Amino acid sequence: MVCVHVYNVSGHLSLCWTNDWTHPCKLPVRCPLSTVAIAFEAGSSSETEHTLGASKVLAAMAFKATTNRTTFRLTRELEKIGATPASAYSRDHLSLGITTLKMHAPEAFEMLLDSALNAKLSYHEFAEAVKLVQQQLRESARQPSSVIMDALHRAAYEGSLGLPMQLDPADLGHLDFGALREYYANVLKSSRTVMASAGVGMQVSNGKVGLRG
Repeated sequence: MVCVHVYNVSGHLSLCWTNDWTHPCKLPVRCPLSTVAIAFEAGSSSETEHTLGASKVLAAMAFKATTNRTTFRLTRELEKIGATPASAYSRDHLSLGITTLKMHAPEAFEMLLDSALNAKLSYHEFAEAVKLVQQQLRESARQPSSVIMDALHRAAYEGSLGLPMQLDPADLGHLDFGALREYYANVLKSSRTVMASAGVGMQVSNGKVGLRG
């Protein structure tokens, strides 16, 4: 069994499930990987008419330059430990995670926190992320299931819950860089943050979260 440790301001929640996987030779093998992640209460339900698409753009800007690292340095350090970074967003959350060998979990954890909490958010990376997300939206618009589900959700809910995830790519061009930075600052609050790990333990000491074997 392996425990998934989840921390938030309300305390510690621990969930367990089997973490064995089957090798092609049919012998059970213990997975040597660990994943650390951080999630924010964000997503389209936390946006306004002025910040529509902000969560999508922030997800696209994940693991870029921070106040401590350039994008090049962060990329090289992740590659050095064989880590795989990922980001995702939904209607109610924005998450970042790193999967790597257990022996490199401490380095991955530090880089995750640096990326999530100290993002530099430079304008040129913002502009590149907007173009990337616009392309993703165009591709998503070709999938009828995505368009229909988003339309049904907008019809069912009012207010922030009714804000679309399937935006018109042109609408994203109206997202202001200053509005994005303000949205990011509002998201970075302990009451809106959850940290989780799988394959490696977490512990809290003096209000600080760390890893343990």
